[in-house]
Amino acid sequence: MSITQGISPRYEQAVIYSSTGVGAGLLTTEAYRDTVLIMNFFRHDQVDSVSLQVEMPTRKKLGHPLAQVHIHCIPMVAPAAPPLNVYFQIDYTWQNVGAEIPTAASWVSTNPTMPIAAGDEFKAKEFILASDVAPPANEAYDSIFLIRVARLGTDGNDTYNTNKVGGTGAANLGLISLDFVFLKDRLGSINAQTD
Repeated sequence: MSITQGISPRYEQAVIYSSTGVGAGLLTTEAYRDTVLIMNFFRHDQVDSVSLQVEMPTRKKLGHPLAQVHIHCIPMVAPAAPPLNVYFQIDYTWQNVGAEIPTAASWVSTNPTMPIAAGDEFKAKEFILASDVAPPANEAYDSIFLIRVARLGTDGNDTYNTNKVGGTGAANLGLISLDFVFLKDRLGSINAQTD
């Protein structure tokens, strides 16, 4: 699902979310605190991941990088000894319509670290996973951005390992959404080649 909203005359933000995981890597799904809201959570005792395939809006300026890729999440418990860190691995690439998904060797991989401070519990946090994400050299309209976001909960760099109260204790980071910001240079069209 994709919802777009204008954030300035020149930049636009697209909000995306999907809960694709495999086996133990599938996020934990349970109620948010004492509400009827069902949410997905990253755990601190395993490697959890989500994978997304996002077609760029035809408003995106070709050849221009994604300005930022954000994760929006909710820490579910105060850190035992703040600040503590959530350690991510992101892997991403691009695919043009009609082209194959690139092989693993050409994907970009980084490990951003998100700090969790005292007072962050139950508050929505926005964190930049990547900036200036270069598009493919031959980017065409409707290019597809492919990304995998993993929390490396078993890695020693992930120190936010305080269990939450209720539900699955280790599921201490709720996922709200992922989004990206891109430069736009046209209104968009049902025909990708013309305005």
